[in-house]
Amino acid sequence: MGRKKEEHETALVKNYISTALLLLMEQNDYQSITVTDIAKKAGVSRMTYYRTYSSKEDILIQYFNNIANDFISEIKSHPNITLYQLAVHFFTFFREHGNLIPTLKKANLLELVFQNFVDNLKNFYTNLLGKQNLSASANYHLHFSAGGLSFALILWSDSGYKETPEQMAQMIASFMTPPLDITKTPEK
Repeated sequence: MGRKKEEHETALVKNYISTALLLLMEQNDYQSITVTDIAKKAGVSRMTYYRTYSSKEDILIQYFNNIANDFISEIKSHPNITLYQLAVHFFTFFREHGNLIPTLKKANLLELVFQNFVDNLKNFYTNLLGKQNLSASANYHLHFSAGGLSFALILWSDSGYKETPEQMAQMIASFMTPPLDITKTPEK
């Protein structure tokens, strides 16, 4: 089998497995979901599951890494994107996947998502800036921003997504004005 075809099939299997887990999480307690449940719902064997993942958490981490990679690709394709436009993309995604946050909250997995969000935000900034390490100030700013976005997202979800993604983006952009320039070090 060609490498491209094998990569495509692996991506499909990962998608089936992550979709199966998320669907099962909507209906069942996270802790009670077994590998057999996931494999059966995904239409794959347990062997395929174990060849692909070692835990349910791995599935979720990979799922969020894929989301982050897609999001970063989208941003890179628009080099002059504004903070407002970035926030619209962010909130639009989560509104389109409206069950995701409540499902993760029910399973007590929001911390896993938050940490993954911070890690992906760090990777994004280090790639964007071409630096291996962020300054202490930039690192605190990333955690502050990730925390604020995460909790705003949870509150928005809890309220039933009443506001539009554009309204949410406008609020978030106004909170971040003027944005912190993480490329500069403070003068002493």
